[in-house]
Amino acid sequence: MGWNSTITLVNGATLADLARLGWRVTDETLDWEEATMSAHEGIAAWSQGDTLVLASGGPELIESTDRLAALGPVRAGMFSSVSDTYVWRMAGPDQQREWVWSADEQVLDEGEPHPEEAALDSLDEDNLFHLLERVGGLRFDEQLEEARFVVVDADGAGAAPEPAPEPRKKGLRRWFG
Repeated sequence: MGWNSTITLVNGATLADLARLGWRVTDETLDWEEATMSAHEGIAAWSQGDTLVLASGGPELIESTDRLAALGPVRAGMFSSVSDTYVWRMAGPDQQREWVWSADEQVLDEGEPHPEEAALDSLDEDNLFHLLERVGGLRFDEQLEEARFVVVDADGAGAAPEPAPEPRKKGLRRWFG
């Protein structure tokens, strides 16, 4: 059984920074496994050093990468093993990147690839975790296994409006929307 979730890393951001987006941190907590399960319909967050780690059981976070980039450089991976689709996105002032593979075929490749991508001949579960670790800085360690993620209300009152979608998202929407 594979992963069906989205993991997003915002470098240089904290839980408190989410308020700038109109997102509210709740008192509800989840562990790493619960936060990344497809049964979790929402967003959960945790700070790992100077990196904000967000997790969702669905694609919500992939659609929020441009918005999250207001807080710092974003590195995001969406795992959809059920449909055999994997998405790697980078957003920030210095780089916009989207790389999508589905059914063992590349379906979208936009923006300048990160040098770490050069050794990869495809995007699958293992390679996506590799990019999250090597490019995003996610550490798969005991601290992550013991972390308590907080559930985030991203639909709360006073939320800042979503930016207008960019044309490059059309390829992703073709598969998920």
